[in-house]
Amino acid sequence: MACGTQMTGALRQAGFRITPQRQVILEVVAHGSDHQSAQQVYAAARRRLPGLNLATVYRTLDSLNRAGLVDLMDDTHGSLRFSLRDSEHPHAHLVCRQCGATFELPVNWLTRLAQDIHRRTGFEADLGHQTFSGLCPACARPVPGSSPPGIRFAPTGARRLEAMWFSPAAMHIPDGFLTPLIAGIGWVLAIVMIVIAIRQTNRQLGERQIPMMGILAAFIFAAQAINFPVAAGTSGHLIGAALAAIVMGPWAATLIMTAVVVVQGLLFQDGGLLVMGWNIMNMGVIAAFTGYFTYSLVRRFAGASRVATLAAAFAAGWISVMLASVATALELAASGTSPLVLATTAMAAVHAFIGIGEGLITAAAVGLLLATRPEAMKGGEVAPGQRSASYVLAGLAIALVVALLSPLASPSPDGLEFVAEQQGFIGRALASPYELLPDYTLPFISNPALTTILAVALGTLIVFGGAVLIGRLATRREATQG
Repeated sequence: MACGTQMTGALRQAGFRITPQRQVILEVVAHGSDHQSAQQVYAAARRRLPGLNLATVYRTLDSLNRAGLVDLMDDTHGSLRFSLRDSEHPHAHLVCRQCGATFELPVNWLTRLAQDIHRRTGFEADLGHQTFSGLCPACARPVPGSSPPGIRFAPTGARRLEAMWFSPAAMHIPDGFLTPLIAGIGWVLAIVMIVIAIRQTNRQLGERQIPMMGILAAFIFAAQAINFPVAAGTSGHLIGAALAAIVMGPWAATLIMTAVVVVQGLLFQDGGLLVMGWNIMNMGVIAAFTGYFTYSLVRRFAGASRVATLAAAFAAGWISVMLASVATALELAASGTSPLVLATTAMAAVHAFIGIGEGLITAAAVGLLLATRPEAMKGGEVAPGQRSASYVLAGLAIALVVALLSPLASPSPDGLEFVAEQQGFIGRALASPYELLPDYTLPFISNPALTTILAVALGTLIVFGGAVLIGRLATRREATQG
């Protein structure tokens, strides 16, 4: 199996539907170094499929292992390693459970073992890839109070991978991280805030500003698909709530971010369904309002000059990420997922760096609007908007150009994923109950870059339409009530 055609044939023969994720992951396992960890497979595969998440990697590796295409080895230190199964050349390893040293057994030993098993029991043993754990000669000297040295059999696949499923995105909480009670509270708060946001937006914005809501939603969705690298081997992406609040006001920003989060969760399985209320609250309400008030406060003291405005935009972006991450930590602690101090410290430390990227992008976007359409910056100050076909098309074109850059996303784990791995609660996450366009791919397109670009572009258009529809419904409701 050395080429894509053979990989596709192997998947079909095993009864799998061909998807870009399965094909890329199997190719990474086949062409990578022997016995890669899931994180290594994830990093290599995500260079080709930027929207790929760790949940899909674990889920796919488990399925490929069950189908007999991939072997896994337990190194006795809590790490599973994967390699392409070669049924014609079975092999086994001895792994020292103390120092981690690995030794490969001669093939003829396995052959004789299989023959001996068959002669004694009549059982046809499949010994394609086995792992035996014990103590190497250097570690075999007895230690007082320890169990006697020896070798114990650790059969391939003994520890299933479902417990390691995880669906990450920076502060896109997956199902399983929060208890049903906490998740339900998030939904109640989100619904209340959305209803209030609709009423407030009706009072503050006019029908002519609706296209700007769509443009901002489309841009934020496309920009969120591009992770940028930050310190300590992590990555982050734009939240965008502060930018939306600066331009349109915090209530309209809440509706914009709601459209983004809903499309991400329902269509692309990015973020859990049960916890979507808190994803809306964290990214759409907390980030929007803290960003808006930070921007207003800085401008009040620093003035309304261009430099002061850009500084205020940077501060708004940074603060919005920090407080949204702290809110996420509080929700994790309330659910018993992670201790409060550990969760808060870890999330704040990681997102302090991610917030710098958010601040720079927010300031750059505000600077671009000041230079090209300064009247658009008055939306947050309850000023009337302007509408033209060229304006709408230009804004949407920018969002689609950003979507074209989605394959360049950093393969490193993002903030919440990094913290979950470090603190060991990654196994609590649950996979989505269904898949439509998982990991920002189109199942019928196998080219990794093309499927990501088209999926993100499709999502960008859907989010644009959704945000415009929300705005129009609100305007019609206002007109009806008037």
